[in-house]
Amino acid sequence: NLNRIWSAEWLDGTEDSPELRRARELRPVVAAADHILDLHSTAQDVQPFWVYPGFARNAQAALAIARPAVHLQMPEGLGSGTPLIQHGAHGRDDHHGVALVAECGQHFRRATGELAVEVTLDFLAHFGLIEREPAPATAPQRYELLQTHVVRDPGFAFVRPLVGFETFDEGELIATNGADENRAPCNRCTVLMPTRQPIVGREGVYLARPIG
Repeated sequence: NLNRIWSAEWLDGTEDSPELRRARELRPVVAAADHILDLHSTAQDVQPFWVYPGFARNAQAALAIARPAVHLQMPEGLGSGTPLIQHGAHGRDDHHGVALVAECGQHFRRATGELAVEVTLDFLAHFGLIEREPAPATAPQRYELLQTHVVRDPGFAFVRPLVGFETFDEGELIATNGADENRAPCNRCTVLMPTRQPIVGREGVYLARPIG
């Protein structure tokens, strides 16, 4: 998984895979970058959103760029490996650089590619590399990542079909994961990126809470 292996443990380790070889080739470029924009798409047809480590510099840049209007902050990291946007200095509070993921929409949709291009141009304009009119300001919706549940059992299952952004009350059952029950840790607990096909060792679901 190319977006979960950006730690020294993996990159300096003895494991080998096509993803690790690619990451090791890219490592000097990523480490030297002042700012990073990592473009993604989603399995489900949900609204686009930002994902970033919970540093003020990332939140300020994402809010200034304005689109997408939905934000997912990660105060404690991803919880299932080290993503590109947390590699090296970008994972530290004292670094100057911004590192953002833009989840631009569902896989293979034309609108997803179009938004990815727009966000890239907005990102470049934010840092003064091109001239461009800013995107219209939109009231942001902000979430904080609380828990990442990894699939531990092949029988992992949600209590009902989920696509993302559904909410649960505190203590409400969201999924069963073998003998474990994944329950909402807070009121208005928001589900993000629920897996469509559970694979042991991969992320099953992210749980967040709305903030500010």
